[in-house]
Amino acid sequence: MTDNLPMYDAATMSVGVGGPTQPVSVESMMVVALRENKVEALERLVALKERQDARSEERAFNLAMIAAQQDIEPVAKDRQNTDNRSWYATFESVHSAVVPIVAKHGFALSFGTADSPIAAHIRIVCDCMHRDGHSRRYQCDLGIDDKGMKGGATKTMVQGEGSTMSYGRRYLTLMIFNVALTKEDNDGRQKAETISAEQAQELRDLLAAAGRTERALCEVYAVPSLNMLPANLHSAARNSVARAARAKQTQQEPTPASRPTLRDALTAIRAGDHALAMDIARHLAPDEAAAVAAEVAT
Repeated sequence: MTDNLPMYDAATMSVGVGGPTQPVSVESMMVVALRENKVEALERLVALKERQDARSEERAFNLAMIAAQQDIEPVAKDRQNTDNRSWYATFESVHSAVVPIVAKHGFALSFGTADSPIAAHIRIVCDCMHRDGHSRRYQCDLGIDDKGMKGGATKTMVQGEGSTMSYGRRYLTLMIFNVALTKEDNDGRQKAETISAEQAQELRDLLAAAGRTERALCEVYAVPSLNMLPANLHSAARNSVARAARAKQTQQEPTPASRPTLRDALTAIRAGDHALAMDIARHLAPDEAAAVAAEVAT
């Protein structure tokens, strides 16, 4: 008669009757434990089920994050800071470009604040939640934005805290979904025309000849990859890299009479040729080179 008794295999979490065991679910084992009033076994099974669910939810979160990041386009910097003349993307433009896409993939963001361990700072927190149950918290500590470029107070405390929270929400949204920013604004309606694969390869060949990296050129033109360089910037990019390649080939330092000046670097910046400006900066005095780098950064 004992041949008909169920057999449980703890190693494989399976059960059988008088023969090979068959896989069973944790839920079915919980039913058996509950029916037979095996409290300790039930508690272990509940803990096991919770771990299984947590792993499944985290996996769904990660897969959705990958899919969302593939769908998000670079966001244009649409406003200029009047103090330092740098361009940035407003929270409204980031929100309108990112939220509809991440919502499609099951994400929602919830922002809040917490005490920061750093004096005169606010901790901005963001809970990134996924519809399958997993959530992840991100945070950043930011100084209160109540002073201008010269150090004087330009905002009330309330205005400063509001500005800081707006910046924190924008910064965390960009960070969570790894969103790229671009200097070119295409009004969000259609993609700007980009260079062809042949043009991109030509630039890579020139970069190799000049001893420059693709990443450096992408940073100059604020694009995530060379293939996304706007077509209207191809000529400027090619000319600047070609000049650098020729300079490397000849290996000739400029003579004092022909040495470029700070004025030459500023002229290149106004013409939009930041790569040429940084080339010129290498031959300038340290303070002049720093001024050129600051202008390029803005």
